[in-house]
Amino acid sequence: MSAVQVDPSISKVPIETNAKDQTTVCVLCSHNCGLTVDINDGHIENIRADASSPISHGYICNKGFSVDHYVNHAQRLSQPLKRKPDGGFEQIGWEQAIAEIAERLSTIITQHSPRACGLVGIGGQANHLDAPYGVTFLSLMKSRRFFN
Repeated sequence: MSAVQVDPSISKVPIETNAKDQTTVCVLCSHNCGLTVDINDGHIENIRADASSPISHGYICNKGFSVDHYVNHAQRLSQPLKRKPDGGFEQIGWEQAIAEIAERLSTIITQHSPRACGLVGIGGQANHLDAPYGVTFLSLMKSRRFFN
């Protein structure tokens, strides 16, 4: 088996790039049903319900069976992109992206108050955890404005 080291915020142990019967969970809704996947060269090849899952007890829905289409989608971004003056984009690092976003949000809050920041969305297709994360993020900015 081969593995790749990832940022410790993602996993403290290397992630297998070739594995059979790897247990994981679906993140396309808040239930987090148990999955068993086969991985070849870093790509999910086969998805099954995990019968040993204490959450879903061997059940997954159609979204769970299609999780590889989200993970391996050709338009999925894996790096932050920053808009250039000509309208195009350039790849930047995560630290730079987070620092620049934090600086811009801080300026907006200072100039216009926390009420100038809000969240639009919550509860769309794929990962309903945006609601608790988004609302927590807003509360940290002292804003209570979200619209769905």
